[in-house]
Amino acid sequence: MKNLCLALICLVRNINAASSSGPVATNVHGTGVTYHGIYANSIEGFIGIRYAHDTGGEKRFWPPVPFTPEAESTIEASDPGPSCPQRESRGPFGIWDTYDYVKDKSEDCLRLNVWRPNGTSAGDKLPVLVYIHGVFGFAQTGALLAEGSTNAGIRDQRAALEWVHDNIAAFGGDPERITIHGQSSGGLAVGMQIMAYGGTRPAPFQQGICESQALEPGITGNATRHSMVRAWSNTTCASYTFDSAENVACLRSLPMQQLLNAQLITHTARVAQNQGDNWLPIVDGDFVPDAPSTLMAEHRFANVSVIIGWTDDDATLFSDTGITTPQQVYHFVREYLPGFTEANVQKMLSLYPSSDFWSTEFANGTIELHAEFYRSARIYRDLLFTCQPIYYGQVLKDAGNPVYFYNQNQSMLQPLLHHDDAYGFGVIHTAELIYVFGNLTKFDIPGYAYHPRPSDHVLAQQESLSWSSFTAVGRPSLEGHDTLPGWEEADFNDENYGVYVIGGKYAGYSGKGSSSSAAAREIMMKEKLSERCGFINSPEIRKEMQY
Repeated sequence: MKNLCLALICLVRNINAASSSGPVATNVHGTGVTYHGIYANSIEGFIGIRYAHDTGGEKRFWPPVPFTPEAESTIEASDPGPSCPQRESRGPFGIWDTYDYVKDKSEDCLRLNVWRPNGTSAGDKLPVLVYIHGVFGFAQTGALLAEGSTNAGIRDQRAALEWVHDNIAAFGGDPERITIHGQSSGGLAVGMQIMAYGGTRPAPFQQGICESQALEPGITGNATRHSMVRAWSNTTCASYTFDSAENVACLRSLPMQQLLNAQLITHTARVAQNQGDNWLPIVDGDFVPDAPSTLMAEHRFANVSVIIGWTDDDATLFSDTGITTPQQVYHFVREYLPGFTEANVQKMLSLYPSSDFWSTEFANGTIELHAEFYRSARIYRDLLFTCQPIYYGQVLKDAGNPVYFYNQNQSMLQPLLHHDDAYGFGVIHTAELIYVFGNLTKFDIPGYAYHPRPSDHVLAQQESLSWSSFTAVGRPSLEGHDTLPGWEEADFNDENYGVYVIGGKYAGYSGKGSSSSAAAREIMMKEKLSERCGFINSPEIRKEMQY
């Protein structure tokens, strides 16, 4: 099972070639182009492959322009090139600093990396897994909308996916077995790619994996425009009318770092309409032709198989630990959901009574924060990471596609949090990544405790192989292999929706199938998903959540 996938992963850094003579892929693009790669342990890599032209200067904010090398040329694919403009550290308590590979930054960054097992050659038709990271590319003004230069980030991704579909066979991949995969903003990106163009164009992939997001509130609201105004107001272009063509010309003339600095300011304060991502895709009448909830309701999306899931305490790290009263929970909900009627705010609060969160079982047995904090964090999790993805899964299932849900309930991150006196956060956002990628040493960080348990090593084997199994054969659980055992499809006639609990003492399938686990059913019943998500996913609430 270990060599099932040919993986394409963006933004890999610090790769050391083991040999000066690397692997070769020939006749790429169908024009005799040859790529020379590198050897890295037991895999071969082709890194820094340009798939679109420079997006800086006058081309800033434009949709990507595909790059095709000169026929019969030879290209050295051994340098990852610069990272796209972005902040260099994303996380509290230093956790996400471990994912920080950003060195050089440039707008000439639309490149991808291809990895394959040693000895792979054209014609092997290996399944392909494409990992999509979070992006910088959602500028919005009236003039940009008028010229068709919005949603650049997800358009960049589409250009990369089309490159993969058109060229991966030359590297040994199968263009008819491509799975796209992302976490957090990357999970949202996968969700947007599935509904791209309202399903009117063939999708360059057949499956998707959405971790900790597939959709997000606010896409039809003003959060992105508000962020753009804040960025613009901190540049020398603020003397122009915001929606004017002159303003766009000015923004294109700015040095990259000046514009990036202005954009970074928008992350220093929460947006009332959106406490998730500050920058979101928008309905542009093209790539996103209508509100996502409308596209889903009308089945205007690509028919693909999916894994969709979240971590058990996905929102604790983003929630306000100072919340200790029901009044503060009310103000959080009222601020986060400005489109809600007062009656629906009260209904939301009633579905999450305070009494549900006075329990030593909550946050995996570590109660170090107030019950009202956990109450607000669970509301936040369900709104942002759980219920919308469940609705997405339901419409995909209704269209005849296999759908698998999971709840990650095991983490290795507590020692890192405890090192910085952060207790009681549970299985936080990103907790699944080291298991999915089978790399526990990612958190072997100088100065931090690193004590993987035997169960962590087992889960890293099982979870990574389940992702590989899904990529290869469309099922995350295979009898006779070291995948997560007994993971069945989602069940929308079950109170738990057939969610699979990954890791922890309640692991297993929580649905009513042949592989049902009593422990998993018990713990998932306490989350009241059917009742809570039934309300959150109702037509009235979908509209009020602005997506």
